[in-house]
Amino acid sequence: MGARIGHIAIFSENPSNLAKFYGEVFGIKVTGVDDLGNAWVTDGYMDIALLRRRSPSAPKAGINHFGFTIDPAERPALLAKMKKYGIEPYSPYVDAPEAHRPYAEDAVKDPMGNRFDVSTGMKDVRGGTGATTLAQGQHPVIRHIALFSDDTEKLAQFYGECFGMKRTGESKGDPALLNPELLLLMAASSCQMLWFLDVASKARLDVVEYRDDALALMPLDEEPVRVTEIELRPHIVVGGQVSVERVRKLVDTAHRHCFISNSLSSKVTINPTVEVRT
Repeated sequence: MGARIGHIAIFSENPSNLAKFYGEVFGIKVTGVDDLGNAWVTDGYMDIALLRRRSPSAPKAGINHFGFTIDPAERPALLAKMKKYGIEPYSPYVDAPEAHRPYAEDAVKDPMGNRFDVSTGMKDVRGGTGATTLAQGQHPVIRHIALFSDDTEKLAQFYGECFGMKRTGESKGDPALLNPELLLLMAASSCQMLWFLDVASKARLDVVEYRDDALALMPLDEEPVRVTEIELRPHIVVGGQVSVERVRKLVDTAHRHCFISNSLSSKVTINPTVEVRT
């Protein structure tokens, strides 16, 4: 099958601002606008639909779905393959009745519930010139889409069988075991927690609960590959008569003393959330 990912849809409160941003920062061209406030842009290979949220019931802001473009003759075979997974396409207007949809005839949800469209070719965009093509020597700007899943093997099989997508790599590790990068993040988080509990105890602070939704950034397209940033996001619950500002000062004190944070060349930031229970 000659399917390719042809577009990404992003819902926004202000599509025109997004179009300006992607144009000025990445050189992406506007290919169409309409009277509803939507805009379409492209890097010459991938089209991005910037769709305006017009009601509270509209999909939340952010990336909503992506879309495949296929040859019309391939549609019956594709439907048969998806049916083996118990998947039937539905009208894209079910999710957004008021939307203008120049791309898609079918909306589909994969085995993990990720939404995508299927199109047999882009239609004309109101007020625009339609899709563009890459000029000689030009390269696509949009290079990948990331999907989080509890069963990556099932998703890889689905997209491979239905759309002919190839595996380009896979993790050789055991997902049940922690990798060194996660251990590094855990070390930074644990060090901050232990130092905070120490300074809080000396300040006679009653710490009822402490949890951390820490994040680490490791760009795979930057050499040498490394953890460039760590963000600690502790949620701290304290009891008694104490100000949030005092707790935050103790968090900063603990951060300055943390051995792990002080040993890393990665940027380490801390953004605590403090709750006081009286």
